[in-house]
Parts: sequence; structure tokens; C-alpha cells
Amino acid sequence: MAELKDLTDAEAVNNQVERLGDMIELNADYMQDLKHQIKSLSDSNYDDLLKQVDEAQHLMYKASQKLTNQDL
Repeated sequence: MAELKDLTDAEAVNNQVERLGDMIELNADYMQDLKHQIKSLSDSNYDDLLKQVDEAQHLMYKASQKLTNQDL
């Protein structure tokens, strides 16, 4: 990812924002994997945690969509 000092014009800014959106989407994908791992645990009830992760994941996908102009 380019450093802020490398942002010299509108195209560089747009590229940086799109890369950030891609990074956010990757983190949201990671959260999907995390949810599957949590669901596979049999020793406790994690419903509240799953709700929090699900909500965060949803917001991350929305943020990514806004930054990359994608229809997810």
C-alpha cells in the first residue's frame, strides 16, 4: 500500500481508497472463517459473540462496497 506521501494526484488517491476497500473485504472474509470456527466449538454457547462478529462483518462488507464501488 502506498504511503500517504506518495499520494500526488486524484488517481493515486482513488487507487489508495480502492486498495483499502479490498483490504477491508479480505478482513470481512476472515470474519466468515472465524464464524465457522466458532460454530464448530462444542463446549460453550457463543451466540452473542457470533451476533457481534456477524454485524461487524456486515459493516465491513458495506464499507468495502462503498470504497470500491462494487455491487456485493
